[in-house]
Amino acid sequence: MKKRFGPLFVSVFAMICALFAGWNLSLQVEADEPVVEIEIPVSTVLSSTSQPLDASERIVFMIDPIGDSPLPEETTLTLRPSQQSTFGPIDISQPGTYRYIIHPSLLENSSVSFVDDSDLIVQVEAYRKADGTLETQIEGYPDEASARSHTGKKDLVWMIESGMPKTEQTERTPGEPIIIEKSPAPFSAISLIVLACIALIVMQMMRKNK
Repeated sequence: MKKRFGPLFVSVFAMICALFAGWNLSLQVEADEPVVEIEIPVSTVLSSTSQPLDASERIVFMIDPIGDSPLPEETTLTLRPSQQSTFGPIDISQPGTYRYIIHPSLLENSSVSFVDDSDLIVQVEAYRKADGTLETQIEGYPDEASARSHTGKKDLVWMIESGMPKTEQTERTPGEPIIIEKSPAPFSAISLIVLACIALIVMQMMRKNK
């Protein structure tokens, strides 16, 4: 009985050691998995037809994942007009395609507006290079269908304009003379006196002729 127990104990012990070694090796492989950090840029641009804006104006952006795409710690950005910032960092550890939706919005009682306040789709494509490292490409699209077909790419830029547009100015062709229209000046008191004197003289002459 003792002779059988010895080899059995050795076999079980060897199996446990092999399982532990394999588990430890898998953990080490996972720990060594290359990870790349990405940042998704977002920009606001002031329209050329806008008046200067109040420095307190802010534009808010939110990012939502499509599917199981990993998110950054901060999912909200607050920007000034004509400012750039980023969502991130976002850790990407596996090759694949990751998509997000970015929603623009304005604060309550804001004096600015969007030229186009449409949501945009962000598509991140990660692929592994020959040396084992991950490479990523970030692109913007108007919708998911465009992202899947890689058509209609759009910059992640939102144009802002003031609520009160500039006063329209008449365009003039270069070299064209400038015509200044003047309204006729009203009769002055001196002009009226002169006219009255002339009228009296005419009346006196008409009496003498009679």
